[in-house]
Amino acid sequence: MKRGRNLLLAALVGGTAAWTPLRAAAPSEEEVKAAVAVNVLQFVKWPAGAPAAGRPLTLCAAESGGIAKLLARFGGTRIGDATLAFKFLDRRLDGIDECQAIFVAAGDPYAVLRVSAATHGKPILLVAEGDRALEQGAGVAVSLAGSHVVIDVDLAGLNSAGFTVSSKLLRLARTVIK
Repeated sequence: MKRGRNLLLAALVGGTAAWTPLRAAAPSEEEVKAAVAVNVLQFVKWPAGAPAAGRPLTLCAAESGGIAKLLARFGGTRIGDATLAFKFLDRRLDGIDECQAIFVAAGDPYAVLRVSAATHGKPILLVAEGDRALEQGAGVAVSLAGSHVVIDVDLAGLNSAGFTVSSKLLRLARTVIK
């Protein structure tokens, strides 16, 4: 089972074409979290009509540094039938309705709550960094457990919002809230 989870994690991290730089050193924690956050999108289906056919899937970041800059590198990646576009949001979250997914990095303890309130009732997947992200309204949390990057999924919340989550992602998750 553990070997299967490790292989699935390797597929999550390495499954995107944007992961192109060749390097001798292992990726940083932030690089792994960014790759996992982007690849989570491969395992989620949005409610009907989102994103619209022929339109890009827009991943937004609620900050402009750290992991957000790494996420921007994944622009152009194929996510199912869509191409990933990337957008930085300002603190007021102007342009949030253009996003199909939003990543919130750790740092501002109220950012996840603010973004969760702004996305309530909209077909926007909230992926956030941190152990308490699910409690604050994220659908998927990306965090560090020891030396491993892990994900937690609020399946009940995502399903009630019309999202469908692949069983492959659920098997990888440390915690699934049903």
